[in-house]
Amino acid sequence: MSRIAILCQSSGRGGRWHVRRLPYLVRNLTSSGHEVVLLGFERQRARGPGLTNLTGRLWPDEILDQVAACDLAVCVDEQCYPAARAQIPLLGLFFDHMHLDLVPAGHEALTAIYPSPDGDLASIAPSFVAEQAPARLHDEVSSRRIIRPRVGMRPVRGRLWSIIVLAHDLLPEQCESTRRCLEAIRANTSVSYEIVVVDRGSRAATTSVLKSGDVRPVFLRGPGGTAEAICAGASAAAGDVLVLLHNDHYVREGWEEPYLGALEDGAALVGAEARCIGLEGVLRAHSDGPRTFPAFGGAAVARAALRDVGGFRPTAMPESAALADTCWRLQEFGYSVAALEEVAIDHIGGLTRPRGRPPVPLLADEPTEIASSDALRRLLVRWPDRLADGGGGSGRLAAMNREAVLEAGKRWWLPWPDAAKAFIAAREDPMTGDAGRVGRPQATTFFRPDRPPAEVVVISAGAFSDTGGAQRPAQLARAFSKAPGDVLHVSHHDASGMVGDVIVSGSDDFLRLLVPNLREGSGAAIFGFADLAWLADELGPNWITVFDLFDDWEAFAEAGHLPGFDRSAYVRAISGADLVTCSARTLVEIAKEHGAERTALVRNAGPDRPFGESPRPAGFLEGDITVIFVGSLWGTWLDWEAFEQLADDLREYDGAINVVGGPGRRELQRHPNIRWHGVLPYYQAMAHAAASDVGLVPFGEGAITEAVDPIKYYDYTAARCRTVATSAMTELRGRKYCHLGEPGELID
Repeated sequence: MSRIAILCQSSGRGGRWHVRRLPYLVRNLTSSGHEVVLLGFERQRARGPGLTNLTGRLWPDEILDQVAACDLAVCVDEQCYPAARAQIPLLGLFFDHMHLDLVPAGHEALTAIYPSPDGDLASIAPSFVAEQAPARLHDEVSSRRIIRPRVGMRPVRGRLWSIIVLAHDLLPEQCESTRRCLEAIRANTSVSYEIVVVDRGSRAATTSVLKSGDVRPVFLRGPGGTAEAICAGASAAAGDVLVLLHNDHYVREGWEEPYLGALEDGAALVGAEARCIGLEGVLRAHSDGPRTFPAFGGAAVARAALRDVGGFRPTAMPESAALADTCWRLQEFGYSVAALEEVAIDHIGGLTRPRGRPPVPLLADEPTEIASSDALRRLLVRWPDRLADGGGGSGRLAAMNREAVLEAGKRWWLPWPDAAKAFIAAREDPMTGDAGRVGRPQATTFFRPDRPPAEVVVISAGAFSDTGGAQRPAQLARAFSKAPGDVLHVSHHDASGMVGDVIVSGSDDFLRLLVPNLREGSGAAIFGFADLAWLADELGPNWITVFDLFDDWEAFAEAGHLPGFDRSAYVRAISGADLVTCSARTLVEIAKEHGAERTALVRNAGPDRPFGESPRPAGFLEGDITVIFVGSLWGTWLDWEAFEQLADDLREYDGAINVVGGPGRRELQRHPNIRWHGVLPYYQAMAHAAASDVGLVPFGEGAITEAVDPIKYYDYTAARCRTVATSAMTELRGRKYCHLGEPGELID
């Protein structure tokens, strides 16, 4: 009888699959005569013959020991780490392409089951998972097996081709080369096509060419590399086939015919020349074999297959390394790749980088140097067999791969503390992502009872991911996290975990698991509402209490926005705090009037780097002047008359307003030059701002707005928008890139 471990310690999306499908999976496995061991940090109410339920009872090391004693592990995404560490056969259900990041390349005993590209794990039946277990368990499958419905690729003849040209023209001859490249495409292309030119800071001669004619220009701001340019071009393209060219590639008549033949024969990626990357970091020509991939110039890929494997991954790789990763991902998921012997494309060479700049090696030879580059290390982690040269470096590379992946597995493993004996937190960064995976976990930190988990506690009434003014507590937590010491953000809206370097805790976990240990230490407890002061007091006398006053709450209450507001408790919280921090000068005066012992002006802030340019968001309304408003739309502080007047005035200038937030006034929802996008996640909201010219702060007169240092001003500035605000926004007077005007004269 075989012993099968089912890991279900994550409360993330994989954990939800287990909770909903767990009884059916257990029943299918035990009815086939297998012994099932259920492992995880959250207690599961599963029982039955053949089942040993150990959920909610074991420490992490004890879970690893149990997995190592099993014959097979069944798990979802990051839950596969214990099986990979124990090197037992693994049957995994994965989102995206996670087996590449979480299971070492040398772990052959892997069956990875993926949903269809447009589906989710709910489409995978427990009975199907149970059917795959015997084959993996009894070595009926001799190597790694990927089970995923492939997308059907459309016939390419008669479809639109997107020819993506990269330009970085700093010299006159480079500008001339771009012009010749575009002329050759127009003269010698017989298929239906569009030209997408991705420009990275070229001279005015190239820019003027791109802004006229049949070219779709994509202008990249900042110093992004070629891989980032490829990704931007692919995102902007509309064709079913994407062709990649530098601006010194010139197509000849009939150039597309070999591509048509290879693509219609089923190839997902077609290239003109084969390349390989050696351990010493040199890009070489290579005839064939699993280590090869197409050269950049003249590479063509079917858009459907590219989307199926996650698209291009712009992670600061050189373009050849990014194409290698794309090629090998396609092959891993069952797509074929073809190398053409001859193509009718001339390559001049030497015009794609500024004069005198030497080529940069793709890979470093020393392990310490490899580890310093996350992008190049990813190639080593995912594809050690594709980079090894058959010499003495192969063993070292395989060892590095296993060590790196298992270290990553520790970071991805996500136990949660509901019924556990430890507080385990998972790191995640919502501001960066990989092919749309915003907020994926990055690391774990294990806090035992003898280690106080925080030196700064920020107690918030909002979620850590909130936008608008509610970002303030999270901003403070992020700022403190850059200094030594642990930082904890507490909110009843959040589950316990980690975001970046900030520990995030729910209120219950904070009181039950953390406060008893925190009382033994010392630090600062920061709260933004008077009714949260009691949570700070729970930490005891060793802790400094800070009331962070970032809005005039009395004015909010008078406007009817804070039902149940207790003014006496509000005054006591101000006068009893060791420090009152204020986001605006008016609030400093209010704090002093209410008896604050010490005050400090701590303004809001925004991203520390500008947002990069991205393709226009879906449904974005563009005009000759494009205005953006991001924020709440329900309060009495909005000057709706000024907002409507500006919308009317903008029509004379072919201007438009995009609004990211809740619904506004009903009479404005059908205004011809206002587009309402609803509430969006922060990174999507900022994509709308980055596509705009002007950010709007249309607040009216009143005590509320006098005390507001609007966070949207900082977001607009990071999005390279100038800000236009009503004259009531006295806190914005004198700020850079900010223009104040009377409510009816904002158009000026």
